[in-house]
Amino acid sequence: MEYYKQNTSMTPSQTASAPEELIFHLAAHSGKPAIPLVFQGDLVKVGQLIAKADGHDSANIHSSISGEVKSLSDYPHPNGFNLPSIIIKNDHKNTKVPFIPLKSIKGTSKEELIQRIFDAGIVEMDGSMIPTHLKFNSQKKVNEIIINGAECEPYLTCDNRLMVEQTKYIFLGIDILLEILKPSKVYIAVQDNKPEAIYALRNYGIRYKNVKIVTLPTRYPIGADKVLVRYITKNRSSKLPHELGVLVFSMASTAQIGLSVTTGSPLTERLVTLSGDLIDKKMNIRVKLGTPIKHLLSELTEEKAAKHNPFRIILGGPLTGLSQHNTDVPIMKNTSGLLVLKEQSEPEQDCIRCGRCIDCCPMFLIPTLVIKNAVQIEECIECGACSYHCPSKINLVSQIHNLKNSKDNS
Repeated sequence: MEYYKQNTSMTPSQTASAPEELIFHLAAHSGKPAIPLVFQGDLVKVGQLIAKADGHDSANIHSSISGEVKSLSDYPHPNGFNLPSIIIKNDHKNTKVPFIPLKSIKGTSKEELIQRIFDAGIVEMDGSMIPTHLKFNSQKKVNEIIINGAECEPYLTCDNRLMVEQTKYIFLGIDILLEILKPSKVYIAVQDNKPEAIYALRNYGIRYKNVKIVTLPTRYPIGADKVLVRYITKNRSSKLPHELGVLVFSMASTAQIGLSVTTGSPLTERLVTLSGDLIDKKMNIRVKLGTPIKHLLSELTEEKAAKHNPFRIILGGPLTGLSQHNTDVPIMKNTSGLLVLKEQSEPEQDCIRCGRCIDCCPMFLIPTLVIKNAVQIEECIECGACSYHCPSKINLVSQIHNLKNSKDNS
């Protein structure tokens, strides 16, 4: 598998300009959508709470700009639906609410640290978007924490740049997790194709006796939580990580915990990898949440788009991300990449029973049997490896995903 990371992995990140209007979906996380706290015509500031969590399985939403609430209306969401949103017109003044920094992590109660994470609206900034505070509800003693810096999907390098440029906040996040969970060991898992990040982490973490940097082979999908836990703990149980006394946190969320808890600033922006065949200036770019993706695709002119049509716009990675047909959709808390790729889809053919989908499955499943009889369907992590390696171009993972949805809705 070609990973296409060389164009962005070694280049310092940049900062995107703010657009004229930003869109904040109330469903900006898994769980219940947030409840809006603002109305049309209200003036808001950077970092202001504009929608509060609806219960414990929800997350707060903060404005990433200052300006005026233009409307509360349905707007295109990356999942393909029009969902309730807050649209804010930018006044470009960047007026901020005052943040209250934490004096010291040591001596601060577990409850206060978790409350600060909740208040900041932090979610797992990978595909799951699970509110991070929910991870502290485990009834089982947490023995090990894994900070997931594998970033194994092609093109994506935003976590790599985060490890190089925001090492301080990653370790502050680890300090906070240590204070809350009291684990015996912390692992920072990084693929061996990130030498600059590995050096930065080892250099900064030299004084941490219970933190170990684990270098992973460059292999997809070793960054999937279940696969990662198996590799590090050598436990091949089918149980979920938390049932084994292991919690996995994304690298971006760990850094955000370090930043938000110590400074008091909420989650309002993130690093995004901008890459792909039709992007000339490939980069990692810090983007305000709510920015429409069309604002970042200025290079994709009508002339270039027509020349390379058909093409695909993907939020996330090419194997697990979501294809987009509307460039009005905004950057979300879990948007790790914005890719524009030439369309290379080929027509599906009949299965030739070659067994490649079985050989490449990291969960040791038989994908065709999963599809036919739903055998071990919940074990599938939807990594897309089976579809990628299938010579008949059968979209196995899409069929499994649809089966899961139909099972949930029945």
